[in-house]
Amino acid sequence: MSTEVSIRPAVVDDIEAIQGIDVAADELFRQFDDPRIADRADDDPYPADHLARAIGEERVWVAVIEGSAVGFSVGWTFDGEAHLDEVAVLPEHGRRGIGRALIDRVIEWGAAQGLPSITLTTFRDVAWNRPYYEKLGFEVVDPLTPPLQRMIDHQAQWGLVPELRVVMRRPLP
Repeated sequence: MSTEVSIRPAVVDDIEAIQGIDVAADELFRQFDDPRIADRADDDPYPADHLARAIGEERVWVAVIEGSAVGFSVGWTFDGEAHLDEVAVLPEHGRRGIGRALIDRVIEWGAAQGLPSITLTTFRDVAWNRPYYEKLGFEVVDPLTPPLQRMIDHQAQWGLVPELRVVMRRPLP
């Protein structure tokens, strides 16, 4: 990273910036010919009320450069494991290790909770999704536990086609 990046816990005043980052990052999906992926660029940003709750529970982090938020991550606990709910970085700040640093914060949070592993759901065939997480030590979960299958089924209600998705897991230190 050529410009100094700091990662800090999010505060309620960050919500608007986080939502802007979410919208900007989702624009990258527009490049896909498959509308089941491209249409994700039109998704609503992370809901403000969910962010406020997660911020209050100290499980949201923002990456900051020169006083401006450029990325964020959100973690939560699901079925006895940490779960990386979302990580996003402004496209113009991508490929600098910011996403990884944000993911590391969720990993540290999960480990501090005494959880054995961290899960996530992502697109199976998007380069900055499954292949990226494999480089970070995540492995595809197969078969899915019933709770993880319910999560995928629930995400389908938002337009995330289950056949395009994958659940991944990594042990926590």
